[in-house]
Amino acid sequence: MLLNKVNIQTAKRWWADFWFSDEVDYKNLGLLRIWIGFSIVIFNFSQFTNLLGVDISGPQFHYIEQLWYFKVLGISHTYPLSNYLFFTFLQVSTISLMLGYRTRLSIVIMIVSIFYLKGVRDSAAGDVHHRYLMWMNILFILLMSKANQILSLSKVKTIEPSVKNWEASWTIKLMQVCTCLFYFVSALAKFRVSGLNWIIDGSAVQRVLLMKSGKIREMEL
Repeated sequence: MLLNKVNIQTAKRWWADFWFSDEVDYKNLGLLRIWIGFSIVIFNFSQFTNLLGVDISGPQFHYIEQLWYFKVLGISHTYPLSNYLFFTFLQVSTISLMLGYRTRLSIVIMIVSIFYLKGVRDSAAGDVHHRYLMWMNILFILLMSKANQILSLSKVKTIEPSVKNWEASWTIKLMQVCTCLFYFVSALAKFRVSGLNWIIDGSAVQRVLLMKSGKIREMEL
């Protein structure tokens, strides 16, 4: 009985130390916010620049298959000018997040812009991509945190922000855990579909997945 109590107390202490450690410097959260903003700026270009090739004054076209929230909102065809506007909103708000200026408002604008641009891209292609899933989780975590008070333009006049180390610790740890889980689940999904060939023939992951889904026939290279 005593041993069980000791084990429970040890587990509780480890759990508390993992999430709410005072050894984590609160400034790391501000540096992480800056790095996340910089990374998303680059990532946005890689994901949505193809939408900017549509002629603003050109004709509108209907989507192949609307995403569920486009169906709810009644968005059935594209508005070329809106692609440029939302991409501008997205990049400006992402840079604002990086600089720590009106951080929470910037995150909200980022989330709305990503949902719209992703809806346009995926509805036009008729295929759903989940490349922003990890980033959306991180943005929601930042939205709930005090990252806006650290190394930010909004707090430039404040000598010492009212953020304790443990408050930065749980935010950083939660983002790390979510990122690890994202890649772990992705690896499991690939392994479930392609089997051991995913490990044995890593250069042919795409070909193996397509063969397993029945979209292409196995071909000898």
